[in-house]
Amino acid sequence: MAAYKGKQEIIADLERRVADKILEQSNFDLLKKLIENADTLDEAIKIAELGTTYKRTGFHFDKRLERQGNAISYFKKNTALSFTTDTNALTHKLIIGDNYPALLNLLIEYQGRIDVIYIDPPYGKDSMGEFAETNYDNAITRDNLLSMLYPRLWVAKQLLSESGVIFCSIDDRNQACVKGVFDEVFNEINFVASFPRVTKQSGKSAEATAKNHDYVLLYSKTNGAEYNLEKHDDNGYCNQDEYFEERGYYKLNQTLDYDSLGYVSSLDYSITIDGETYYAGGNEVEHKKRLQG
Repeated sequence: MAAYKGKQEIIADLERRVADKILEQSNFDLLKKLIENADTLDEAIKIAELGTTYKRTGFHFDKRLERQGNAISYFKKNTALSFTTDTNALTHKLIIGDNYPALLNLLIEYQGRIDVIYIDPPYGKDSMGEFAETNYDNAITRDNLLSMLYPRLWVAKQLLSESGVIFCSIDDRNQACVKGVFDEVFNEINFVASFPRVTKQSGKSAEATAKNHDYVLLYSKTNGAEYNLEKHDDNGYCNQDEYFEERGYYKLNQTLDYDSLGYVSSLDYSITIDGETYYAGGNEVEHKKRLQG
Protein backbone atom coordinates (compact mmCIF):
# COMPACT_ATOMS: atom_id res chain seq x y z
CA MET A 1 0.00 0.00 0.00
CA ALA A 2 1.36 3.43 -0.92
CA ALA A 3 2.27 6.00 1.71
CA TYR A 4 -0.75 8.26 2.15
CA LYS A 5 -0.85 11.68 3.79
CA GLY A 6 -4.57 11.64 4.50
CA LYS A 7 -7.87 9.83 4.09
CA GLN A 8 -8.78 11.74 0.91
CA GLU A 9 -5.73 10.38 -0.89
CA ILE A 10 -6.81 6.85 0.02
CA ILE A 11 -10.33 7.50 -1.25
CA ALA A 12 -8.98 9.04 -4.47
CA ASP A 13 -6.85 5.93 -5.05
CA LEU A 14 -9.89 3.71 -4.60
CA GLU A 15 -11.86 5.90 -7.04
CA ARG A 16 -9.20 5.26 -9.68
CA ARG A 17 -9.63 1.53 -9.13
CA VAL A 18 -13.34 1.90 -9.74
CA ALA A 19 -12.62 3.75 -13.01
CA ASP A 20 -10.23 0.96 -14.04
CA LYS A 21 -12.97 -1.60 -13.27
CA ILE A 22 -10.79 -3.16 -10.59
CA LEU A 23 -13.13 -2.32 -7.70
CA GLU A 24 -16.91 -2.57 -7.75
CA GLN A 25 -18.81 0.65 -7.08
CA SER A 26 -20.82 -0.92 -4.26
CA ASN A 27 -17.64 -2.09 -2.52
CA PHE A 28 -16.10 1.35 -2.95
CA ASP A 29 -19.11 3.03 -1.33
CA LEU A 30 -18.77 0.80 1.71
CA LEU A 31 -14.99 1.26 1.96
CA LYS A 32 -15.32 5.01 1.62
CA LYS A 33 -17.80 5.16 4.50
CA LEU A 34 -15.55 3.03 6.71
CA ILE A 35 -12.45 5.10 5.84
CA GLU A 36 -14.18 8.39 6.60
CA ASN A 37 -15.16 7.07 10.04
CA ALA A 38 -11.78 5.51 10.83
CA ASP A 39 -10.13 6.79 14.03
CA THR A 40 -6.59 6.89 12.64
CA LEU A 41 -4.84 7.00 9.26
CA ASP A 42 -3.33 3.55 9.88
CA GLU A 43 -6.82 2.18 10.44
CA ALA A 44 -8.03 3.82 7.23
CA ILE A 45 -5.13 2.23 5.29
CA LYS A 46 -5.98 -1.22 6.64
CA ILE A 47 -9.59 -0.72 5.58
CA ALA A 48 -8.46 0.30 2.08
CA GLU A 49 -6.39 -2.86 1.82
CA LEU A 50 -9.66 -4.79 1.69
CA GLY A 51 -10.12 -3.39 -1.79
CA THR A 52 -6.66 -4.19 -3.13
CA THR A 53 -7.10 -7.88 -3.89
CA TYR A 54 -8.54 -8.39 -7.35
CA LYS A 55 -8.31 -10.54 -10.43
CA ARG A 56 -8.12 -8.93 -13.83
CA THR A 57 -10.21 -10.65 -16.46
CA GLY A 58 -11.01 -9.93 -20.08
CA PHE A 59 -8.82 -7.87 -22.44
CA HIS A 60 -6.40 -5.49 -20.71
CA PHE A 61 -3.25 -3.66 -21.63
CA ASP A 62 -1.24 -0.97 -19.86
CA LYS A 63 -1.99 2.22 -21.75
CA ARG A 64 1.02 4.42 -22.50
CA LEU A 65 -0.40 7.53 -24.07
CA GLU A 66 1.85 9.48 -26.39
CA ARG A 67 2.57 13.12 -25.77
CA GLN A 68 0.15 15.41 -27.58
CA GLY A 69 -1.14 18.97 -27.27
CA ASN A 70 -4.65 20.37 -27.14
CA ALA A 71 -4.54 22.17 -30.49
CA ILE A 72 -5.53 20.83 -33.92
CA SER A 73 -3.41 22.23 -36.75
CA TYR A 74 -5.02 22.95 -40.08
CA PHE A 75 -3.47 21.45 -43.18
CA LYS A 76 -1.50 23.79 -45.36
CA LYS A 77 -1.80 23.02 -49.05
CA ASN A 78 1.47 22.81 -50.95
CA THR A 79 0.47 24.62 -54.12
CA ALA A 80 3.82 23.91 -55.76
CA LEU A 81 3.21 20.16 -55.65
CA SER A 82 -0.55 20.20 -56.21
CA PHE A 83 -1.91 19.43 -59.66
CA THR A 84 -5.11 18.38 -61.44
CA THR A 85 -5.12 16.44 -64.68
CA ASP A 86 -8.89 16.07 -65.03
CA THR A 87 -11.25 18.61 -63.52
CA ASN A 88 -14.15 16.14 -63.80
CA ALA A 89 -12.39 13.36 -61.91
CA LEU A 90 -12.10 12.83 -58.15
CA THR A 91 -9.23 14.61 -56.46
CA HIS A 92 -7.03 13.10 -53.78
CA LYS A 93 -4.96 14.31 -50.85
CA LEU A 94 -1.46 13.16 -49.94
CA ILE A 95 -0.77 13.97 -46.28
CA ILE A 96 2.82 13.82 -45.04
CA GLY A 97 3.25 13.68 -41.28
CA ASP A 98 2.10 11.86 -38.17
CA ASN A 99 -1.20 10.09 -38.71
CA TYR A 100 -2.87 11.06 -35.41
CA PRO A 101 -2.96 14.87 -35.97
CA ALA A 102 -3.84 14.10 -39.60
CA LEU A 103 -6.85 12.06 -38.46
CA LEU A 104 -7.96 14.85 -36.12
CA ASN A 105 -7.73 17.32 -38.96
CA LEU A 106 -9.70 15.09 -41.31
CA LEU A 107 -12.37 14.83 -38.62
CA ILE A 108 -13.13 18.52 -39.06
CA GLU A 109 -14.20 18.12 -42.67
CA TYR A 110 -14.96 14.42 -43.18
CA GLN A 111 -16.67 13.21 -40.01
CA GLY A 112 -19.13 10.44 -40.93
CA ARG A 113 -18.26 10.68 -44.63
CA ILE A 114 -15.56 8.03 -45.18
CA ASP A 115 -16.68 4.67 -46.59
CA VAL A 116 -13.43 2.69 -46.44
CA ILE A 117 -10.33 2.97 -44.24
CA TYR A 118 -7.27 0.75 -44.54
CA ILE A 119 -4.47 0.84 -41.97
CA ASP A 120 -1.17 -1.01 -41.79
CA PRO A 121 0.20 -0.31 -38.28
CA PRO A 122 3.80 -1.07 -37.32
CA TYR A 123 4.35 -4.38 -35.58
CA GLY A 124 7.33 -3.37 -33.44
CA LYS A 125 9.88 -0.68 -32.70
CA ASP A 126 12.05 -1.53 -35.71
CA SER A 127 9.32 -0.36 -38.08
CA MET A 128 8.46 2.67 -35.94
CA GLY A 129 11.73 4.47 -36.69
CA GLU A 130 12.15 7.86 -35.01
CA PHE A 131 8.55 7.75 -33.77
CA ALA A 132 9.62 5.28 -31.08
CA GLU A 133 12.16 7.78 -29.77
CA THR A 134 10.11 10.97 -29.98
CA ASN A 135 6.68 9.84 -28.79
CA TYR A 136 7.41 7.15 -26.25
CA ASP A 137 9.86 6.83 -23.39
CA ASN A 138 10.52 3.14 -23.92
CA ALA A 139 10.64 0.58 -26.71
CA ILE A 140 7.60 -0.24 -28.82
CA THR A 141 6.23 -3.12 -26.83
CA ARG A 142 2.83 -4.66 -27.47
CA ASP A 143 1.34 -2.28 -24.88
CA ASN A 144 2.73 0.66 -26.84
CA LEU A 145 1.44 -0.73 -30.13
CA LEU A 146 -2.06 -1.08 -28.66
CA SER A 147 -1.78 2.32 -26.96
CA MET A 148 -0.93 3.89 -30.30
CA LEU A 149 -3.83 2.17 -32.05
CA TYR A 150 -6.50 2.80 -29.42
CA PRO A 151 -7.05 6.60 -29.86
CA ARG A 152 -6.54 6.38 -33.62
CA LEU A 153 -9.25 3.75 -33.96
CA TRP A 154 -11.70 5.92 -32.02
CA VAL A 155 -11.06 8.83 -34.41
CA ALA A 156 -11.25 6.49 -37.42
CA LYS A 157 -14.63 5.27 -36.21
CA GLN A 158 -15.90 8.86 -36.14
CA LEU A 159 -14.68 9.36 -39.71
CA LEU A 160 -16.56 6.33 -41.04
CA SER A 161 -20.02 6.64 -42.51
CA GLU A 162 -22.80 4.50 -41.07
CA SER A 163 -22.13 1.90 -43.77
CA GLY A 164 -18.35 2.34 -43.62
CA VAL A 165 -15.77 -0.40 -43.06
CA ILE A 166 -12.17 -0.51 -41.85
CA PHE A 167 -9.43 -2.97 -42.83
CA CYS A 168 -6.29 -3.57 -40.76
CA SER A 169 -3.21 -5.59 -41.72
CA ILE A 170 -1.45 -7.28 -38.80
CA ASP A 171 0.99 -10.16 -38.29
CA ASP A 172 0.05 -13.41 -36.61
CA ARG A 173 2.00 -12.53 -33.43
CA ASN A 174 -0.11 -9.45 -32.70
CA GLN A 175 -3.35 -10.41 -34.45
CA ALA A 176 -5.20 -11.62 -31.34
CA CYS A 177 -4.35 -8.55 -29.23
CA VAL A 178 -5.11 -6.07 -32.02
CA LYS A 179 -8.44 -7.79 -32.62
CA GLY A 180 -9.20 -7.27 -28.92
CA VAL A 181 -8.72 -3.50 -29.33
CA PHE A 182 -10.94 -3.51 -32.43
CA ASP A 183 -13.61 -5.46 -30.53
CA GLU A 184 -13.55 -2.81 -27.81
CA VAL A 185 -13.70 0.19 -30.15
CA PHE A 186 -15.99 -1.11 -32.91
CA ASN A 187 -17.91 -3.66 -30.82
CA GLU A 188 -17.46 -7.36 -31.42
CA ILE A 189 -20.82 -7.59 -33.16
CA ASN A 190 -19.38 -5.48 -36.00
CA PHE A 191 -16.50 -7.90 -36.64
CA VAL A 192 -16.88 -9.16 -40.22
CA ALA A 193 -13.91 -11.42 -40.94
CA SER A 194 -10.21 -12.13 -40.48
CA PHE A 195 -8.59 -12.85 -43.84
CA PRO A 196 -5.31 -14.81 -43.94
CA ARG A 197 -3.06 -13.18 -46.55
CA VAL A 198 -0.19 -15.11 -48.12
CA THR A 199 2.99 -13.04 -47.90
CA LYS A 200 5.38 -15.55 -49.48
CA GLN A 201 4.92 -18.87 -51.20
CA SER A 202 7.75 -20.78 -49.56
CA GLY A 203 10.66 -20.50 -47.22
CA LYS A 204 11.11 -20.84 -43.50
CA SER A 205 11.04 -17.83 -41.22
CA ALA A 206 11.30 -19.65 -37.88
CA GLU A 207 13.06 -22.69 -36.46
CA ALA A 208 9.87 -24.66 -35.92
CA THR A 209 7.51 -23.65 -38.71
CA ALA A 210 7.22 -21.46 -41.76
CA LYS A 211 5.36 -18.18 -41.38
CA ASN A 212 4.03 -17.42 -44.81
CA HIS A 213 1.01 -15.25 -44.05
CA ASP A 214 -0.37 -12.37 -42.04
CA TYR A 215 -3.97 -11.25 -41.46
CA VAL A 216 -6.36 -8.54 -42.61
CA LEU A 217 -9.07 -7.72 -40.06
CA LEU A 218 -12.36 -6.34 -41.34
CA TYR A 219 -14.85 -4.42 -39.19
CA SER A 220 -17.90 -2.34 -40.03
CA LYS A 221 -18.98 0.73 -38.10
CA THR A 222 -22.53 -0.57 -37.84
CA ASN A 223 -24.48 -3.49 -39.24
CA GLY A 224 -25.50 -1.30 -42.18
CA ALA A 225 -22.50 -2.24 -44.35
CA GLU A 226 -23.26 -4.01 -47.63
CA TYR A 227 -20.83 -6.14 -49.62
CA ASN A 228 -21.25 -6.51 -53.37
CA LEU A 229 -19.22 -9.52 -54.45
CA GLU A 230 -18.00 -9.62 -58.02
CA LYS A 231 -19.69 -12.20 -60.20
CA HIS A 232 -17.25 -15.01 -60.93
CA ASP A 233 -17.05 -15.50 -64.68
CA ASP A 234 -15.99 -19.10 -65.31
CA ASN A 235 -17.30 -21.35 -68.06
CA GLY A 236 -16.85 -24.31 -65.72
CA TYR A 237 -19.93 -23.20 -63.76
CA CYS A 238 -22.43 -24.96 -66.00
CA ASN A 239 -23.99 -27.70 -63.87
CA GLN A 240 -27.41 -27.59 -62.27
CA ASP A 241 -29.04 -29.61 -59.52
CA GLU A 242 -32.10 -29.40 -57.28
CA TYR A 243 -30.57 -26.42 -55.44
CA PHE A 244 -30.19 -24.29 -58.56
CA GLU A 245 -32.75 -21.70 -57.46
CA GLU A 246 -30.84 -21.05 -54.22
CA ARG A 247 -27.20 -21.18 -55.33
CA GLY A 248 -27.18 -21.18 -59.15
CA TYR A 249 -24.76 -23.13 -61.33
CA TYR A 250 -21.96 -25.18 -59.80
CA LYS A 251 -18.60 -26.45 -61.02
CA LEU A 252 -16.98 -29.88 -60.67
CA ASN A 253 -13.43 -29.38 -59.41
CA GLN A 254 -10.63 -31.92 -59.35
CA THR A 255 -9.00 -31.51 -55.95
CA LEU A 256 -6.04 -33.84 -56.53
CA ASP A 257 -2.86 -32.62 -58.11
CA TYR A 258 -2.39 -35.18 -60.88
CA ASP A 259 0.99 -33.75 -61.85
CA SER A 260 2.48 -35.00 -58.59
CA LEU A 261 0.83 -38.44 -58.67
CA GLY A 262 2.67 -41.59 -59.71
CA TYR A 263 2.97 -45.26 -58.91
CA VAL A 264 4.96 -46.08 -55.76
CA SER A 265 5.43 -49.78 -55.04
CA SER A 266 5.91 -49.20 -51.32
CA LEU A 267 2.30 -48.07 -51.13
CA ASP A 268 1.00 -51.49 -52.27
CA TYR A 269 -0.57 -53.35 -49.34
CA SER A 270 -1.94 -56.87 -49.18
CA ILE A 271 -5.49 -57.64 -47.99
CA THR A 272 -6.46 -61.07 -46.64
CA ILE A 273 -10.10 -62.19 -46.93
CA ASP A 274 -11.32 -65.69 -46.02
CA GLY A 275 -7.79 -67.08 -46.02
CA GLU A 276 -6.90 -65.72 -49.45
CA THR A 277 -4.49 -62.81 -49.77
CA TYR A 278 -5.00 -60.17 -52.44
CA TYR A 279 -2.39 -57.81 -53.79
CA ALA A 280 -2.63 -54.75 -55.95
CA GLY A 281 -3.48 -56.01 -59.42
CA GLY A 282 -4.65 -59.51 -58.47
CA ASN A 283 -4.73 -62.33 -55.91
CA GLU A 284 -1.86 -64.26 -54.29
CA VAL A 285 -1.45 -66.78 -57.14
CA GLU A 286 -1.25 -64.01 -59.74
CA HIS A 287 1.12 -62.11 -57.48
CA LYS A 288 3.51 -65.10 -57.25
CA LYS A 289 3.40 -65.58 -61.02
CA ARG A 290 4.41 -61.96 -61.55
CA LEU A 291 7.30 -62.38 -59.08
CA GLN A 292 8.48 -65.54 -60.90
CA GLY A 293 8.56 -63.73 -64.16
